[in-house]
Amino acid sequence: MRIACLGGGPAGLYSAISVKLRNAAHDVTVFERNRPDDTFGWGVVFSNETFDNITANDPVSAQAIRERFAYWDDIAVNYRGERIVSTGHGFCGIARKTLLLLLQERARELGANLRFQNEIASAGALAKDYDLVIAADGLNSRTRGEFAQVFKPAIDLLEPWIGGIEGLEDLPVPRLIAVRIDPDHPRPVSRVSIEPRRQGRVVGMNRGESFAPPARDPDADGRCRLEILHP
Repeated sequence: MRIACLGGGPAGLYSAISVKLRNAAHDVTVFERNRPDDTFGWGVVFSNETFDNITANDPVSAQAIRERFAYWDDIAVNYRGERIVSTGHGFCGIARKTLLLLLQERARELGANLRFQNEIASAGALAKDYDLVIAADGLNSRTRGEFAQVFKPAIDLLEPWIGGIEGLEDLPVPRLIAVRIDPDHPRPVSRVSIEPRRQGRVVGMNRGESFAPPARDPDADGRCRLEILHP
């Protein structure tokens, strides 16, 4: 079969890997609009159970990913001056750029064709030349828009990610979940959940733009809370 994967993110690359593992004779091509080392996300987090499934599917790529993981087992919740720690959760994280490069290497090793800086305007047009088209073209998916009457998507933009190597624990936001995705950096990357009345203040940012956190609500009466996943 001739198979096209639209999107060279983790989903598209891992689809290519999985297809080639099941039948090396399949002709698989991944089309990505950006460069190999471009990424518009910060990190990827797996539970132990999820990573067990990844290991069962492809032990080789799983081992390469595992070597770059940051691990944690405890979750600390800080609320109104009280800190409660629970353990036994089992999570691990990796920087998205690192994950992409590892998956690219594995896909090439298995014989997949990776075409970067290659814009595909229509999945329907591409399907004329391929037996199967896998749409993995992200949040702004052209494929989803092209076939909106079929997929009938509903999108709710919430919980943006904020990244950095400095501490983010003191951001005055209603809810903050911080996770580590790089073992070389001791500080976490964070996901911020904005209250409905504050939605839209941070989504749609461009590369290089900064995030100005919303002012703390003086009437919150301690309702702001911080949740940190500790490595």
